[in-house]
Amino acid sequence: MSLLSKIPHSKKIIFGLDRCLWPFTVEYSRVSSVMTTHTQEFARNRSRCLLNMKKDGSKLMIASRSSNPRVCTLLLEKLYPDVKWDARAIFSANNKIPHISKLVGVNEPFCLF
Repeated sequence: MSLLSKIPHSKKIIFGLDRCLWPFTVEYSRVSSVMTTHTQEFARNRSRCLLNMKKDGSKLMIASRSSNPRVCTLLLEKLYPDVKWDARAIFSANNKIPHISKLVGVNEPFCLF
């Protein structure tokens, strides 16, 4: 039995960006220096998982506290061109509570990665 099969079918899955969907932190890295073979392989492996989750009926969302949403959006488009995100909340905040509230509401079940 896979991990995905254990998650309820009405699943909403929220992903952070830094060190989750790419192996660096946007604020502390120069984008020109992070587009390496390692980064592309990192994203390719995750992309396959994301596409399988989407195919299985998951809603895929982004919650990021990044202070540079423009760069995050460009990286998502470059590294995950085939993934159709259901919602994104990319803005600077002290924690991810406002992001999660915006994406799924207060009492809705979700998984956070």
